[in-house]
Amino acid sequence: MSIIISSLWVQWIELVIGKSIVILYQYGFYTIDERVFATIFINDYEKKSRTWIPILIVTVIHFLSIPTSYIMIENMTTIEIALIGMFLISTGFSTGFLFVLKFNRRIEFKKTLTLSQKFQVKENIRAISILRTFVLVVAAYMVLICFIVTLLYLKIVQGAVLDHLVDNLISLNPIVCSLVLMSCSKVWSRKFFPAKYFHREIDTSIVMIDDTAVYFNQLKNAWI
Repeated sequence: MSIIISSLWVQWIELVIGKSIVILYQYGFYTIDERVFATIFINDYEKKSRTWIPILIVTVIHFLSIPTSYIMIENMTTIEIALIGMFLISTGFSTGFLFVLKFNRRIEFKKTLTLSQKFQVKENIRAISILRTFVLVVAAYMVLICFIVTLLYLKIVQGAVLDHLVDNLISLNPIVCSLVLMSCSKVWSRKFFPAKYFHREIDTSIVMIDDTAVYFNQLKNAWI
């Protein structure tokens, strides 16, 4: 019985490790999609409860995950399917990111926006700015892997060195994504990379004062 319980615990740990790797990609997907809906419904996004938005996002995630899992279990994966999947993921992430960022940058300084709309625009830009480096690095990383795999598949370049390089790039992908995501978040960056902010403490306090003044000026104008 103890052997069975131990094996169940090992399976549980495997699920935790696997989820910790996959959640990096799901986090970026969720954030971009949520900010897309926030941009579309910018007039009343914070006032109305639209429960269908998270349900739709989760449904799409499962709709994409189920066939992918089936293909992997049945060993139906081919190099063409892998390359097409990586291309679609990179394109979808980049397109959604650029749409939200450019749209909010364009309307950020419009005088016709209400205080709540300006707050929503700031929140959209803040959320997308956090993922900007992450999305670009992940997209470039996947393009690099696709490029090397394509060279090997078409037999343009051959050699054991490239084979080992592709294996290492795929294996190190979660580590690279984790480090990039930690560096994108100010809280995590201050915790794990303190030297990055060693000479910026004075500048941070000045920015906080300016943001506070802007907020109260907007609040004052809203009541006039």
